[in-house]
Amino acid sequence: MSALISETSARSAISLALAAQLRALRSELGAPGKPKRGQVHRLRVATRRLLAALDLARASGAVVPGAAPRRLEKLLDGLSPLRDAQVMARGLEQLPESAARSTLLERVERQQRQQRARTAKRLRRFDADKLAAHVSRVGEWVAAGERPAPRLGELAVTGFLAQQQLSIDLQRARAQQASP
Repeated sequence: MSALISETSARSAISLALAAQLRALRSELGAPGKPKRGQVHRLRVATRRLLAALDLARASGAVVPGAAPRRLEKLLDGLSPLRDAQVMARGLEQLPESAARSTLLERVERQQRQQRARTAKRLRRFDADKLAAHVSRVGEWVAAGERPAPRLGELAVTGFLAQQQLSIDLQRARAQQASP
């Protein structure tokens, strides 16, 4: 009986983690305008945490639609150039005053302005509602202990990969028997 309770508790905890991380990400996405230094960092952290929660759901046996992690990875990819420019600027600001530092800092700040505009455009296009629908569905499946029926294509690929792995394992076993 305790195994059933702990499995239910684990499913509930994973479902709650998904919901909490989705809320955190949506809260950061809700700020209008060009993203500021702290917001970019918080967006990246919230995105990574939601990805980790989806990985945890997948590890628990839930089928995670590929669209959710892909959307999050794409969001991270879009935030990275701006965050990199912000970190470079911060590092340059800590160096002693010099002509070279000033020139580099101007370049990095220009790059930062350009990346901030690009990132703002990407964030406006990001469909948080669609992502939320995918993540919420996974949370419901995890909480209920359900797994949606896999698609036939996934079954075919899984079967093919299993056959290939079996073939490799047999070849290894034969090779180990043949060599002293």
